[in-house]
Amino acid sequence: MLSFRLGRLSENGLHNLVLSQLMVIACDNDANGAGQAAARDAAWLWTEAGWTVRVMLPPRSNTDFKDILNGAY
Repeated sequence: MLSFRLGRLSENGLHNLVLSQLMVIACDNDANGAGQAAARDAAWLWTEAGWTVRVMLPPRSNTDFKDILNGAY
């Protein structure tokens, strides 16, 4: 866990703000695998830096999470 002391928050009684070291990567589900490969590389780098990383993949090929949010399917 990372702990940061933020002056303004401390004045208001919040002495330490603890941030989680969990990262979620929402990758594209590219038919050619480019989005998945980039997400895998990024996940490896962040894991090496001490983070816990989860990679999310849309269920359909050639889609991304923007498609889901926009109701494209």
